[in-house]
Amino acid sequence: SDKFLFSPISMCGLITFMNACLDTKYILCDKYHYMFYYLALAMYPRMMFTVDENLQHMPIQVRVGQAVDTVGQAGQPKRITGF
Repeated sequence: SDKFLFSPISMCGLITFMNACLDTKYILCDKYHYMFYYLALAMYPRMMFTVDENLQHMPIQVRVGQAVDTVGQAGQPKRITGF
């Protein structure tokens, strides 16, 4: 299932954040506000939005996964994808 149902890394991020929520006023809202970044471990983004300075939607063409070069050992080529 490609770690779709359970990912150990995302569970660690969620457990760390839930532990920080035990003392929300001191930990999350005061000294250790960067604990919110642990939620990023549990995210698997599937789309991207581009916005301008006024937060208005800007349509942009983005190509993900286009093969640009071949590297590797002789006889075993591997693709590098461009982002």
